[in-house]
Parts: sequence; structure tokens; C-alpha cells
Amino acid sequence: MFKKILLPFCILVIVALVMNPHVEYHQAAFKEKFAQLNPIAGTFGVGTIVGGQLQYHTFGVGSYTKLDKKLATIGFFNNVFIVIPDKELDIKSDGDIPLLTKEKESKDI
Repeated sequence: MFKKILLPFCILVIVALVMNPHVEYHQAAFKEKFAQLNPIAGTFGVGTIVGGQLQYHTFGVGSYTKLDKKLATIGFFNNVFIVIPDKELDIKSDGDIPLLTKEKESKDI
């Protein structure tokens, strides 16, 4: 009984380790989502610049990134999911990205 459960579990863990998405996958998913929300800024590569600020963390079978201490993406089995709300990635009319400007405002005070 124990062997019937252990073998599939070990295979699943090995597959998850091998298919853990690398930082490039997270950056590409972030860039794509940013370009969807901000087509003009996406054309000029702003999503690439902001995506370059992602801090990548891995825990073996999965990975995640943070942007300014806030969870941005989660990845496992070669899939990356954006978890930042769209309103925080959308560029305001004054050109500020809310997620990045909150940190600046709190430092200025």
C-alpha cells in the first residue's frame, strides 16, 4: 500500500522540480500582462523595464516573484500566473504606475 502511494508521489515531485519556471518565464508573463493593460507603454518596452525589477524566489517545486515587496507572479509546472490586481499595473493618466509610486510616496513622508 505504502509503495503504491510513494512511487507516484516521488515521480510527481521530480516532474515538478524539473518543470519549475525560471525567472525568464515570470518576466515574460509579466511583460505580456503589462502590455495588455497598457498597449502604448508596452510598445515602448516599459513592461520589460518594470519586469526587470521582479525579485525571483524559488522553493524547488515552484517559484514566485515580488515587485516592491508585493507578490507579483506564482509559477509551477512551467505555468506562470499573475497575482497582482490589474489596477495596480495600469498606468494612470499622469504616467505613474500605482504599484511603483506607492513605495516612493511612503519614503518621501
